[in-house]
Amino acid sequence: MGEIEYSEHVVTAGLPDDPGGLGLEWRTVWVATPLGDCPAWFVPASGPAPGKTWVIAVHGRGVDRRECLRILPTLHRLGFPVLAITYRNDLGAPASPDGHYHLGDTEWLDLASAAEYARRNGASGLVLYGWSMGAAITSTYLDRAHDASPTWAEDVASVRAVVWDSPLLDWRATLHLQAAARRLPSPLTLLATLVTKWRIGIDFDQFDMVRKPPSVRPPTLMFHGDADTAVPVGPARALTSIADGLDWPMRYREVAGAEHTAAWNADPPGYEAEVAEFLSKYTDGTMTG
Repeated sequence: MGEIEYSEHVVTAGLPDDPGGLGLEWRTVWVATPLGDCPAWFVPASGPAPGKTWVIAVHGRGVDRRECLRILPTLHRLGFPVLAITYRNDLGAPASPDGHYHLGDTEWLDLASAAEYARRNGASGLVLYGWSMGAAITSTYLDRAHDASPTWAEDVASVRAVVWDSPLLDWRATLHLQAAARRLPSPLTLLATLVTKWRIGIDFDQFDMVRKPPSVRPPTLMFHGDADTAVPVGPARALTSIADGLDWPMRYREVAGAEHTAAWNADPPGYEAEVAEFLSKYTDGTMTG
């Protein structure tokens, strides 16, 4: 029996192929990662003065950089340069040695390389924006980058804020939800989880953010739909309830009836206004200064 396949329910219908389809200036840049160069979209800030706080957009598993296109015009209007990255096993990016996704356990290294790229190219501050497994990647980066190298420690210390959309905060809970949707019996679910752990070498205890929050905890805005059938909403609620005790500034918006990563689709103006207000507060006016 193979591992449980993690599937995304992403709403991307009608999106263009790249930022140019939104009328935005952009170019492809190459981020040097431990496995080789990964392509990324770079969308410069609007206005005459270049923004100093960059947004790094990290898509979820099973999709691509188009996931960021829904919020990209808002980020551009706010004056943020945006770097929409790829990571290992994405189309056009290097493959991992075993050819498998590692659910954030190794992909965070590619995000760390992207953060280093942004800082070397003028970013004084960073915003991390992750969808689904992209949240797992960003949280792992926040937990491990400080101890990985002095340069990465400086980079992660520059993270001003985080936005998570349908964040994957607990891999065991997510795999159990996926198994229940397929009506797998509990013993088979446990076996499949063990196979996944063995196959990719992941320690699921490190991917339960309620029990093991990241060591670096910037102000964070979370969106999650209460009708999400891909990633359970329970961990987001639980993390929100303990955030104050962790000295973790957190704002949580649960969207009634929204499926996985579909909070924007449910209410684009409300979603965009929430993101704009949050980032304007926590980036402290550094967007275009």
